Amino acid sequence: MDGWKCFRIDLPMSAVVGAPGSSIDEVVQGLDDARSARLARVSRLLHDEIGPTLCALGLQIDLLLGEKAADIQHHLERVIEKVRSMSYFSHENLAGRFGLARASEHFAEFVDPSYHGSFELVQQAAPDLAPDRSQAVFEAATDALWLLSRCRGTSLIGVTLTQEGIELRSNSALESVALLHYRAARSALSVEIDSQSSSTLISIRS
Repeated sequence: MDGWKCFRIDLPMSAVVGAPGSSIDEVVQGLDDARSARLARVSRLLHDEIGPTLCALGLQIDLLLGEKAADIQHHLERVIEKVRSMSYFSHENLAGRFGLARASEHFAEFVDPSYHGSFELVQQAAPDLAPDRSQAVFEAATDALWLLSRCRGTSLIGVTLTQEGIELRSNSALESVALLHYRAARSALSVEIDSQSSSTLISIRS
């Protein structure tokens, strides 16, 4: 995606679409299970492998180079801090724990890997919601983002945080709304969808 850098593990399609004839409940459960498994893998990778490896590397550089290691150590510490931050946010209940505003910084990770257009995130306000409602809105928004990024002809996706919730927009028609309607009913959310031939606007509120 133009101008964006993010750490991403592809979401297994088999876990999302389910077997032929799967009910919408099974599809959504598969999507939730795949999301949880992906976050668990990322967290283990960062916490158990990458973080300790970088720390050990820093100690070795310090021992080998002494004073010459200052610049290298400085850059390495910045990388370690980023890894620590990513591990911190690789949490299954991301929005419930940290709030929608901070969780929204990770929206780019939920865009389909095949998407090559632009992505814009605007935080007009920080929605003041209870933890469980924040997580419900976040999950519906990531589902919508994933669906929009898979639509044919999409080259622009925008996400805006408002006081009431989240708005998503794109420059193509949304091809399927069943998942979003089901998520809304399941979590008692207000989801409004205005999809035309060259644009889609999705508004998600608690």
